[in-house]
Amino acid sequence: QLKVSPVHLCFGTIEGDKVKVVVRKYKGDDAVNISLWAKNFAKKKKNPKPFRMNAKSIILKDSYFLYANDEKRLADHGNEMDYAFFEIKDIDWTLNQFALIGSDISADFKKMSFKQYSGFQLMDLVCKFHISGQGLSMKDATVITPTSRVYMDFAFNYDDWKDFGDFLNKIKINAEVRPSTFDTHDIGFFAPKTAGMDNLLSFQCKVSGSINELKINDLNAYLGENTHLTGNLSLQNITDFFNADIHAKLEK
Repeated sequence: QLKVSPVHLCFGTIEGDKVKVVVRKYKGDDAVNISLWAKNFAKKKKNPKPFRMNAKSIILKDSYFLYANDEKRLADHGNEMDYAFFEIKDIDWTLNQFALIGSDISADFKKMSFKQYSGFQLMDLVCKFHISGQGLSMKDATVITPTSRVYMDFAFNYDDWKDFGDFLNKIKINAEVRPSTFDTHDIGFFAPKTAGMDNLLSFQCKVSGSINELKINDLNAYLGENTHLTGNLSLQNITDFFNADIHAKLEK
């Protein structure tokens, strides 16, 4: 058995067509499969220099991503969003200055688009991206859908890769949204019971907490021509719309 370490690979442009990535938590497992991948690249005491890979650019076309939690996924989600079976397809993705150091990944997203079975469509995502065993961040992000334009700094914070196995409760969001426009129609893709809400919202705010314990602070929002809201919101169990608990301290 031949072992060569440390390894540092450098590439120019990498192109991939119909690439498929699956992050999955199987029944009975405590962690998703990506945590096993990360451990293979983690720094070890006997090897203080981790595996490294750099690429000037990576271009993916017509690719596919799936996050699946076999213990929680619905038997038949139809066109309704299933957070335990999050599938995106038709991914077109261009990133520059890609760097992999151990289990840490960083890159400049220059273009990203995809479609989701719920009907949600991302037309473009541009940001400075970084992910590690403790967090994921998108700085100076621009998110464009057919009807929304959002500008923000965004982060997921977590203790370990295995926290993705309980995404709604253990992944903490930290975001600062700069003046943006958001069509409430897009909410319907992620919370189908709110479908039919079609209003254009101009807003800025700060967001923190998990999906099921979300806080929105320093909200400054304009809804339509006559409604202006400022203040704070606390959202509990928002993914279960009829059992959600919403506390608001707003001025109109």
